Amino acid sequence: MAYMWKESYRIGVDEIDEEHYRLFQMLENILETLDSDDNWFQKKIDLKKSVFFLKNFVVKTFEDEEAYQKKINFPGIEEHKKEHRNVMKTLFEYEKQLIQSDYDRKVVANFTGLIVSWFVYHVSGSDKKICKGETPKPAGGDSAATCFRNGIVDALEKMAGVDIAEIKDEPFSGVPQGVIYVTVGMLGDIPDSILFAFSKELALGMFASMTGMEYEDVDEMVCSAMAEVSNIVCGHAATELADLGFTTDITTPQVTMECPIEDEGPFEGVSIDSPLGALQFIIKKPE
Repeated sequence: MAYMWKESYRIGVDEIDEEHYRLFQMLENILETLDSDDNWFQKKIDLKKSVFFLKNFVVKTFEDEEAYQKKINFPGIEEHKKEHRNVMKTLFEYEKQLIQSDYDRKVVANFTGLIVSWFVYHVSGSDKKICKGETPKPAGGDSAATCFRNGIVDALEKMAGVDIAEIKDEPFSGVPQGVIYVTVGMLGDIPDSILFAFSKELALGMFASMTGMEYEDVDEMVCSAMAEVSNIVCGHAATELADLGFTTDITTPQVTMECPIEDEGPFEGVSIDSPLGALQFIIKKPE
């Protein structure tokens, strides 16, 4: 039985549900290989096989999803295809990096953290809308800060199963505190950057919820997973900002375990508290 798989991920289409189940099994194989006692030479052999099968199976799964969406005239099919194209581009880029680096540990960790977060959110969010016949459009905010707050709440609910009623937020002033810092640049009408600060409890709690595996310490894989969570949050916020009339795009997340802010501020931001832990974010104006 797949320990990453949750019954809540089912969309109600047997063929697609079975393919999703198998995808999570493939992700588990990668995680189990990394967690095994085998030497790195043996791990590389197993990882190469797993990544090869994962990539090819993802292509088939996406084709089947899009064929079904076309069959039922799903209104969000073009946006869904765009999500598929973007992650396939990422998969191909990482496959190239993995080969060129001879499956370097850091590259493997970055790949695994990103792809785990992406698939959990995609299956629990975008794919769930297929059976409902809904266009993937989030509820809107009335300010930039609210849009990012909404994105965080959405990610916590879909990726970690947190009850929205148990998520609290309040404004704060100062330098954000955490153990993982992710900076995402915004381009277009709002040329700001967003700095997310994840507490250790939240980072490990979210990763455990997504993978079914408990980790005692934050590592590169967990950092990569939180970077992708930040990317997802910003994508959600960008959609809401578009509804407010702002054209925006986001840059590749930059992650560090040290706060990248040298200025003591104070900075105005939002603090999010959940049963899994805390997250703070600030919107930085360009200097």
